[in-house]
Amino acid sequence: MILTCLLLMFVKSFPSAIFCSALFGLGYGPFISVEFAMLMDVLPRGEDAARDMSLWHAALVLPQIVATPVAGAVRDFVQPFSGVVGVECLGYKVIFGVCVVYFLGQERRLNTREQTWLT
Repeated sequence: MILTCLLLMFVKSFPSAIFCSALFGLGYGPFISVEFAMLMDVLPRGEDAARDMSLWHAALVLPQIVATPVAGAVRDFVQPFSGVVGVECLGYKVIFGVCVVYFLGQERRLNTREQTWLT
C-alpha cells in the first residue's frame, strides 16, 4: 500500500491514477479481511461481540472522518504553490506523501512494540 501511495505521487494521467487506486484496493481488501478475522479471534466473550465490534469500528472510522477535512485544508493550502514550485497537483502529492509517512510510522511502531513485547 505504501508503494501505491508513492506511485500516486508521480502519476500524471487519470487512467494511471485509477490503476494505482485499484492496486491500493487489492492490498487494502485482504488487509482489512485479515484484521476482521483477527478481531473475531481475540474477542473475549461472544455475548459482548457486538459492543466490542462497534468500538473497533468507531476506532476505524473516526480518524477517517477527521482526516478528510484536514487533508482538504492541507490540499487547499499547498495547491497554490504548485506554480511556484513547478509541480503539478502539489496538494495531492503532499497528501499522498503524508500517507506514506503514516504507513511507515505505523510499521515502525508495530515493530518496536513487537520487540518490546517479546523481551
